[in-house]
Amino acid sequence: MKKNKGFTLIELLVVIAVIGILAAIVTVSLSSVRKSGANTSVKSNLTNAMSQAEIIHMQLGKYPAITCANNSATSSETADDNTAKLLKMINEASKNGMGDSGSLACSFADQKFYISVKLQETDEGKDYWCADSSGYNGSTKTQQLNGLCSD
Repeated sequence: MKKNKGFTLIELLVVIAVIGILAAIVTVSLSSVRKSGANTSVKSNLTNAMSQAEIIHMQLGKYPAITCANNSATSSETADDNTAKLLKMINEASKNGMGDSGSLACSFADQKFYISVKLQETDEGKDYWCADSSGYNGSTKTQQLNGLCSD
């Protein structure tokens, strides 16, 4: 009787199939983790933006003139260092959010502001993260267009 030194075709196909299944499971898991990380970045940037806006308000007695359009925040005034930092935080949050048209909204008036960004992955039907001058910093069901983040 002759001893075979090697694997049969069936054994090789089974190993390849098992590796393929494991790779698919890992890919799905990593996609969820990536979206969760992007959402955490949005929340962190909006928290920091809210603090930065309050620093500007304490220094100037008003919030800076910032508008949001096409998923980008810009200032109509010459931006000082603090306003430039605020713009960077808002734009970074927008970049890490859903990124589709209209996923960033903001309004800055002399004495109030809000910033709203659509999240990539949500729970409980709350698709947006919003921060405003009233101190609210949390999730909302709809994008805010009325000056504050309340649902």
